[in-house]
Amino acid sequence: MKRIVLFSLSAGILLLALGGWNFIPERTLPLPAGIAPSLIPLAGLILLSFYLWSCPGFKRLPFFLCWMTGGVFMLLSLGAFPQLPESWLRYPGRWYMAALALLALSRVVSLQATLSLKRFLILFFCILPVFVFILIRLESTALDGQPDLSWEDSMALILSAVPEQFRDDEEIQDYLEDILLDEDLESEDRQVLIAALQEKIGQLELQMGQFEAMKEENLAYRDEIESLKNKVGPISLCPGADTPENRVSSYKEAVRPAKPCVRDFAVSLASEFPGPYSSGGVLGQPGPEGLAQLITIHRYVSNQWKYVNDPLFVDNDYYSPADRTLALGIAGDCDDFAILMASLIEAVGGRTRIVHGSCSSGYHAWAEVFIGSKSNWELTMTKLQDFYPGMFIRRVYMDSSGHYWLSLDWQIGSYSCGNDPELRYESSFLLKIGELK
Repeated sequence: MKRIVLFSLSAGILLLALGGWNFIPERTLPLPAGIAPSLIPLAGLILLSFYLWSCPGFKRLPFFLCWMTGGVFMLLSLGAFPQLPESWLRYPGRWYMAALALLALSRVVSLQATLSLKRFLILFFCILPVFVFILIRLESTALDGQPDLSWEDSMALILSAVPEQFRDDEEIQDYLEDILLDEDLESEDRQVLIAALQEKIGQLELQMGQFEAMKEENLAYRDEIESLKNKVGPISLCPGADTPENRVSSYKEAVRPAKPCVRDFAVSLASEFPGPYSSGGVLGQPGPEGLAQLITIHRYVSNQWKYVNDPLFVDNDYYSPADRTLALGIAGDCDDFAILMASLIEAVGGRTRIVHGSCSSGYHAWAEVFIGSKSNWELTMTKLQDFYPGMFIRRVYMDSSGHYWLSLDWQIGSYSCGNDPELRYESSFLLKIGELK
């Protein structure tokens, strides 16, 4: 038994020493894959505690108080209490050193046969709050893992949180510089602002990846696209719509099927398959010609689209009206694409809605077109196979009335990012036919 106790002492001290190595700046203990760095000091704490509790002593209560406080400090240094204020968690290295000191003190006090319990308790509970205050307020040290940094080093540290391809962006650099130089911001506030920027950049990366996949898919239809481009070529793309105007703040304002240039553009594409849009006596339910028209419109616009994201530092979304998007050369982000698709489909007699969905990196917006009954949905699947052989429809949304809607996302019939769908717009000249399930 004595050998086991001595082994736990030596192994515990070794593991605690190795664990402390990770709190020194630019020093990282190499570990096998799958082993968290915090497991090393935690194992050391368990072994050392086994030794301390196995040793005989005179004063068990003083020993217990020192041992328990040291254990709490050790767990705090390892991030076991994330709910504590940020000022408590800023410098884990100092909590680690304090924990080691208290664990050593627990053994010392247990051996003091003449120690006055009353005096010890008074001193312990008077000194402990002062000790904690000093640990929180003490200036940074080498063991804190967060040494004082120059302005250049601080800026480089903040930029390291931004994906490499965006680090040279002057807008992002100016934004991060403002965060760094704002003396009114606490460390927590800076982290929140940087996290918000990371979320927007992550969303942008996702959108661009999905957009590029759609562009690559459309390469197979370049001849047809060129034919359509020649057809819409003589049509003026909304003259004057590229002049400044008040910022549009809703989909209802931005979807503009009645604008002459929007209507002319939609008709020029839909005329590739002339005939009535609706069928079956149901308003806005596409028949064979209507299906061919909406697929042609989507194929052309998605092929010609140029992805340009909204300003990263604008509160709320920027909604580009359909005529303005055409005037600027068919460009914008996902909600601009949804607005233009809804406008063009409505311009030839369709019913649309715009939906928001969530994903790991943010939100996504896309348009959907009303298909109607189940039999018409089956007709739609057949028509899509004619245009896109082998296409797989990944998900189907029905409204509360059992009507079907087809996604007009970057790739028709798919949802690039559509968890927790939320209805944001529906054709204003129609009664709502139900919210999304």
